Amino acid sequence: MELNYFVLARTLHVQIERLIKKLHTEKTRFYIHIDKIVDVNLFKKELSFLKHLKFVGDENRINMIWGNISIVKATLELMNMSILDKRKGNCMLFSGQDYPLKSNKFISNFFIKHKNINFISSEVISSQSFDNRGLKRINHYNFHPYKN
Repeated sequence: MELNYFVLARTLHVQIERLIKKLHTEKTRFYIHIDKIVDVNLFKKELSFLKHLKFVGDENRINMIWGNISIVKATLELMNMSILDKRKGNCMLFSGQDYPLKSNKFISNFFIKHKNINFISSEVISSQSFDNRGLKRINHYNFHPYKN
């Protein structure tokens, strides 16, 4: 099974190296977006010996702001790269600070067992489990303008 890992990062190239080494197989691919405000060359240099990874090109890198639409735009860049590579299989999104608790074999077997299921959930914003936090996100604006 092909597994595609999308990584959004700003710092900690050593952590990303650990993540890739942990999850690397011949069927895995890593698509990495390094925040536009960071020098991507350090990451490329430090991770150059690793196989099956691609970085978002400088012209498509985004200045990522936490809680901002820029995170979505950066994620879409990663998705687009995997589409252009005609990758199949499952896709998982990581931050540069994430680390898997399960092995790649466990992850692969999980997706084989749950074939054709997407693991995306949603709730009605005004549900009791949101404790009114969901409505707060609509009623209060985020004034972090997107700048690329």
